[in-house]
Amino acid sequence: MMIGTWKMNAVIATFAFLTVFFLSLTAVLPERALLRAGIGFAVFFVASYGIRYLIYTALLKDDGTQLEDSPEQIEQRKQEEAETKENSPSSYQTERKEDPDFSEENAEATANVLKEMVNER
Repeated sequence: MMIGTWKMNAVIATFAFLTVFFLSLTAVLPERALLRAGIGFAVFFVASYGIRYLIYTALLKDDGTQLEDSPEQIEQRKQEEAETKENSPSSYQTERKEDPDFSEENAEATANVLKEMVNER
């Protein structure tokens, strides 16, 4: 989602068209001025998408919310994230349940081996 719509691009491009047309009209034939203005319209119409995208990314907050988001939308997004975290087990819990070889005895034996290795140095 970007700031504004294609209509904003059309307004900016129309302003560029009129500016280029009237400035070119004083120096060249009307047909040539119309051609230059049409090219200016097309360039500004397309360039406005890039400018709008840059403005959008500059206004995006660090947590992924937009400045346009209402407080209700932000609160709803936070609640959904909290529910997702509560309902899904952590990777540690999932790993521990799936691995039948992971027992307290194996954990203690591994810890003892590591302690011995550290003490040898």
